[in-house]
Amino acid sequence: MKFEELEKVYENGDYEKFVKNFLEFFKDESDLHRLRLLFRAANRINFKVFDMVSVEDKELKNDVDYLFNRFLFEKNFDEENLRRLFKNIISKERKDLYDDFMIIFLERNGEIFSDEKILDFLLKNKNKSMIQDYAKNLKDNKNPLISFISELILKKDYSLKLKELCKSFPTAEISFELFLQDMEDEKGYLNFLKGLEFKKNTFVIYNNDINRIENFDQSLKIFTLKDKLGRVKRVDAREILLKTSPIEQSDFRVLKYFDPDKGKSMSICDLIVSILKYKNSGLSKEQLKTELSFIYGKEAGNILNKKKKEIENCKEIEVIYEEPVRYILKSSQENDALKFLGTLKDEKSIRDFIFKMLETRKTEKEILNEIVEIVKQKCEKFKNEIIFTITADQSYIESKDFTNFNLFKNPLYKEKLLIKVYQEGNRIDFETCLKDFEKESIENIYNKLDNDGKKMIVEIAEKSVRIGKPLNFLEWYLNYHLDEKLLKLDIDYIIFRSINIANSLSSKKGKTMFVTSVKKLFFQSKNKGLIFYLKDFKRDSAKIIFDEIEKIDFLTEHQKDLVKRDIYEIFPSFLKVDRSDLIYSTKEGIEKKRKEFENIVNTKLPQLSKMIGEAAALGDLSENSEYKFAREQYSFFSSKAEELKRELDKAFPINFNKVGCESVEIGVVVEFEDLTEKTVKSYAILGPFDADPDNGIISYLSPLAQKLLGKKVGDEVEGKKILKISKWREK
Repeated sequence: MKFEELEKVYENGDYEKFVKNFLEFFKDESDLHRLRLLFRAANRINFKVFDMVSVEDKELKNDVDYLFNRFLFEKNFDEENLRRLFKNIISKERKDLYDDFMIIFLERNGEIFSDEKILDFLLKNKNKSMIQDYAKNLKDNKNPLISFISELILKKDYSLKLKELCKSFPTAEISFELFLQDMEDEKGYLNFLKGLEFKKNTFVIYNNDINRIENFDQSLKIFTLKDKLGRVKRVDAREILLKTSPIEQSDFRVLKYFDPDKGKSMSICDLIVSILKYKNSGLSKEQLKTELSFIYGKEAGNILNKKKKEIENCKEIEVIYEEPVRYILKSSQENDALKFLGTLKDEKSIRDFIFKMLETRKTEKEILNEIVEIVKQKCEKFKNEIIFTITADQSYIESKDFTNFNLFKNPLYKEKLLIKVYQEGNRIDFETCLKDFEKESIENIYNKLDNDGKKMIVEIAEKSVRIGKPLNFLEWYLNYHLDEKLLKLDIDYIIFRSINIANSLSSKKGKTMFVTSVKKLFFQSKNKGLIFYLKDFKRDSAKIIFDEIEKIDFLTEHQKDLVKRDIYEIFPSFLKVDRSDLIYSTKEGIEKKRKEFENIVNTKLPQLSKMIGEAAALGDLSENSEYKFAREQYSFFSSKAEELKRELDKAFPINFNKVGCESVEIGVVVEFEDLTEKTVKSYAILGPFDADPDNGIISYLSPLAQKLLGKKVGDEVEGKKILKISKWREK
């Protein structure tokens, strides 16, 4: 029998047949919807089923129909479940269960069930039969207000009750008059109850301003109000009751305008909480200072600074140190979080929300405990992962969850789960399981494995060198075990393939992580960079790597030049020009010249090309001065670019680490005395790209520098005596 067929039996109202067939064909059913139908049908025929089927789901154990079936047949139904059942009946507006619940409870206990939620239920449903039964059995001293509402709905004589109410609630009579005008609407009852709250010294918002009720004239039905400026006005009570609601004495507007001294006597934490509740949003430091100035005056800013530690330790306030600094209500956020969590249905949404919450805010332990309980009730697949993330309790790492391994999000939980499963003797497909893991996690797992497990990880890393995937294993190996030579492959080949793979991926979106790792490891490392390994390689291996570096586009030309300079020091034969043809200069000078070249090629020439096209469009080129000028400029800058390119191809950064001060050489500052002029001068001898004679920098190719090169302190050259030689301080 298919369940779809059984559902039709239920829809036709044959509940007895439905229950019988369900227990025969679907006794082991675990689907929540189907089990709820079983309990609902059983309740309608007064049949006991709660102990005939397996109920493991926490959500189902709190279900109204399951609880009601237990209530029907358990004489010792405990108080906690009783309240939970009644709360469900009220919240889900189950009129079909309310009457039976009341009657059974009365029979068992000799009195009517009483609860503050009943009043809400009576107001919403106004079912006369159940109200009559309720009012008849209710003892007046338990809740006279509920008794009055019950008799009111039943249209009994309520005049005596109303007079009694007026003793405690002065506005009861006028409030009741307004109710009679709208008694068929649920809002009428609610407005009646609200009207009872207006008393002397109650604060209200009237005409968008805060006012205090100074007096209520029962005979004239008039309120006397006083606003924040002390102005008094008399207003018809009907207008106040219909258009406003009382606000609490602790509302910051009351402190702000009517009782600032009380605000001063409060702790800074309570005061800020009051402000944040009034504003119903987070506030910047400046906004909070503005509000506090109503209490402390000009001292508000000083108070905030002096009480900084106290505010940071407030349980209800969270200070977010971003620009600008903000203050928010921690408790309201957490309460909102719990409410929102209660509305989520599927486990993935619950997990994603909790993980985001843990990532973005501090949460009190009590709230976290409540969240754990919610997770236990609503989750199964992700339950252990979520609770482990919240508590770090490793007892929630269970091998049975490994079937959902790829669905989990917490890397640490996945690490520990995988290690546990492996150590229990299970075979693991590490390549599949760790395909999205970062290098740090792979290393953590590797260190917990036995030799066989480590061997499997290394084999995957070797595979990634050969075919270029999975890259996270290659990245792991390069960062943690390159020096250990665990792979069967030579280290020069591993480095070449790493650079080669990074170069092939550098232009592809979403593949930047491996490229960045290679860049940091080999070209930006302060310790063991590429040169550390390259110096021990044979020339042929180093040349293959050098040629691959020439193709790199994830480094700037300047960065590549720095790398190549270091390689030239080890393998001079890689230079494409003779050393005597090199143009030495500082890194800054070369970069400045490169920018000049790039500006001409990328900006100036395209602009001139556009000008030529526009000028040519004017016709008669023989008389077109704009066209001729543009052509001349284009020719000039083209030649300039070619010249700069030739110079840059020969440019080589000065290695200041090898500059000495025994004699004059490129990279030093020479101080000398001009014996003819009797003056002392100094010049830095750098490259042609750096030359700036007005600021004491000359090129080593200049006539003066050529005469000074190789000379020592004390030597004389054409009337110039060298006094001092020092190293140029590289910027």
